[in-house]
Amino acid sequence: MTSVLNREAGPRRLISIVLVGPTMVWLVSALTGPIAAAQTLDGVYNASYAAEMLSEARLQQHAGKNSTARTILLEALSKAPESPTLLDALGSVQQDLGEYLGAEDTYVHALAAAARTSGDVERIVILNNLGTLYLDTGQYAKGQWVRAQLEKVPSGIFENHPVAAALLLNVVASLEHARNKDDNAVRYYGQALVLLRQAQGPVSADAAAVESNLGFLQFELGHYQAAKEFLRHSILEMESALGRNDAALIQPLVNLARCESLTGDSYKAEVLARRAVEISIKIFGEWHPSTAVAMLEQASALRKLRRTREARKLEKQAHLALRTPSAAPLSRYTVGFRQLAERTRQ
Repeated sequence: MTSVLNREAGPRRLISIVLVGPTMVWLVSALTGPIAAAQTLDGVYNASYAAEMLSEARLQQHAGKNSTARTILLEALSKAPESPTLLDALGSVQQDLGEYLGAEDTYVHALAAAARTSGDVERIVILNNLGTLYLDTGQYAKGQWVRAQLEKVPSGIFENHPVAAALLLNVVASLEHARNKDDNAVRYYGQALVLLRQAQGPVSADAAAVESNLGFLQFELGHYQAAKEFLRHSILEMESALGRNDAALIQPLVNLARCESLTGDSYKAEVLARRAVEISIKIFGEWHPSTAVAMLEQASALRKLRRTREARKLEKQAHLALRTPSAAPLSRYTVGFRQLAERTRQ
């Protein structure tokens, strides 16, 4: 099954929405608001200090300086060791650094701290990032555990914090789809869409991303016409919300190109894939995996159009760009179900 995580467009943020597909593009909704209460080493919580450190760490992370961000967060945690928000931010940085076991430990610690010191909305945020970790490392079976935690969240939280709840529902839906639980996936995606439409109105980049996920699900089920409808609407809405050259458009364009190619319209497929390539090159450069995947889709359409020389050139460059270690072995860096349960009880 094609990976359901898209994330290489930028660093992970404290609430994130994932787009389904083989390359990684992120829509980001940053968590704002007060840091959850925690005690300093001398018994007095310095909220302004922690907030300042968190803000600086986020800036460093978004700039790709993850090691610096980690140092800042560790310093902040030395004074507020049980802050769920700081712990969650540290887990995010560790995940970006490829420290998957450490990230999982930190997220689980953050969940435990949130249960003691803050409300359920903080738990939703942390569960969201933990879910993306399991998507990122192919630990799809652990989606069952994340889903179980979601079911424990009081329904009132969904009404009071609809966007945060919707983004978590989207992640859980992606995990369910990866586990071939497509009925559950459709239900969670649908709930996410309802919440986002209520909270953000008819034009929402977040809702468009969920529609893109639904389109990919329909694509994998072989329901190409339904997939096209979801993907086309997703692209139009993203353009309205984000502009015509945002990274979030790359994956829906590639997936729509695949639908067009499989249903016999190679010309449309080539145009869509070429646009995805152009956007990806502009944002990430010619040698990024996102660009390479789009190039391969364009090359496939070009071959069907008998433009073989152009196709070969794209394929050669794409294959060079994709010569990176597979994400499949990453599962060894995360713990098993029994260890996860033990850590959660601690």
